[in-house]
Amino acid sequence: MGAAASTPAEPAAAATAAPAAGAAAAPASAAAAGPGPPPAKAAPGAAGATQPAAAAAPADDVDLEQTPLLGPGEFKVPKIRRINWKKNGLIACYCLAPFVVWLVVVLAWCTTRTSVFAAVAVSALASLFLAGFLTYAPLSQDKEQVARWRAVGGYCVLALIGAVAAGYILRQLYFDPYHQFHYGQIYSNVLAEAPARGHADAGTLKFSIGSKVDVSAAAGFKAGTTYCVAPITNDADNVNKFEYWAVGQDCCAEPRGFHCDNALDADSLIGVVVRPRVSGFFWSLFGPDAYSMYDKARSIAETRYNLVSAKQVMYVRWVKQEHSIQSEILGRALTAMTWTIIFGLIACLLAGASLQMMP
Repeated sequence: MGAAASTPAEPAAAATAAPAAGAAAAPASAAAAGPGPPPAKAAPGAAGATQPAAAAAPADDVDLEQTPLLGPGEFKVPKIRRINWKKNGLIACYCLAPFVVWLVVVLAWCTTRTSVFAAVAVSALASLFLAGFLTYAPLSQDKEQVARWRAVGGYCVLALIGAVAAGYILRQLYFDPYHQFHYGQIYSNVLAEAPARGHADAGTLKFSIGSKVDVSAAAGFKAGTTYCVAPITNDADNVNKFEYWAVGQDCCAEPRGFHCDNALDADSLIGVVVRPRVSGFFWSLFGPDAYSMYDKARSIAETRYNLVSAKQVMYVRWVKQEHSIQSEILGRALTAMTWTIIFGLIACLLAGASLQMMP
């Protein structure tokens, strides 16, 4: 009974001891068998193979481009950008070429008195040559630069067309009156009753002693500005048909009165001739022609005072020294030309900037 009554723990102990004994016996048998072949390497992916640790992937919420905030007392030195002289030089060329065309043609129209068409033709040919050179010369450069230079050539052509139009307008409105006065004929000892058609090419008339402005027969026509006229007579007041009329703007009072320029000065005997402006709908956009307004004022004076005028009359500015009128006309013309040139410069700068932004 005692031998057969073995406890259940005995088989478990035996089972535990068996592997241990086998493991202990294995080194012994291996030592007895001698050195053998090296153990085979485990295949990749096989069970029990050792794998290297994979690099940790960045978290999705990490901004790799974020710049760390600077702490107190820290500052970041800004980078100093080098000036790209080549790029800036191209910008200058983009702006300068059309502006040179604009400047030359505007000056040609405004400053030439004789052979104006020859001067404009020379300017136009020079401008077209420059435009053609800018269009076809840089064929050896890269395609982007070629496209920019061709655009510059197109801007030069546009500058030429615009300058011709602007120069023609300036000439008609401002410089022709100056040229007619400055280069017109000067007639001396002109009688108040002398026919005006005999002085059609006059720029300045110097009247004879005794000539005066009849301020008592003045009249005005109001069209925004008041256009004033008064007949020129002599001391004897025996002029039957008035050939010459003194004119001015905003310088007469109704019903009688005329104080334009030096009309009230007894020593004034000089008349600066006023010419009509070119007519047409386009020119009316720049305001009414003063000459036609003086015609309307003269009609009022003839009706009011029962006066008779010659078929072809002449309007003059009655002054003591003609240089004051010359300075006034020239100053107005130069101011208009200066603003036109500035406008062209701004347009060329904008054109150059647009070319620089091309891809």
